[in-house]
Amino acid sequence: RNTVKKYISLFELLGLSFEAIDAKTDAELEVLFSQNTVETIDPRLQKLHDFFPQMERELKKVGVTVQLMWERYITIHPDGFKSSQFRHHFKIWSKR
Repeated sequence: RNTVKKYISLFELLGLSFEAIDAKTDAELEVLFSQNTVETIDPRLQKLHDFFPQMERELKKVGVTVQLMWERYITIHPDGFKSSQFRHHFKIWSKR
């Protein structure tokens, strides 16, 4: 149901007629309906992702650990993620 609601709201937002939609190919419809979806990211998560490239470089140095990098991160961003979530997001980010 939520997917149907999403596409109906996009259809209404675009203001196209049924005939115009019916005349389009599947590829055109994919582009038309997928470009209007905007993925929002939590500001805390964005700060964390911005920290990861620097962290990745630092981890290559001798004696630098993920725990040490989390301590630096939490010093800079006191309202940031705790250790377990920090590690979880880094693991996901590093697989990209």
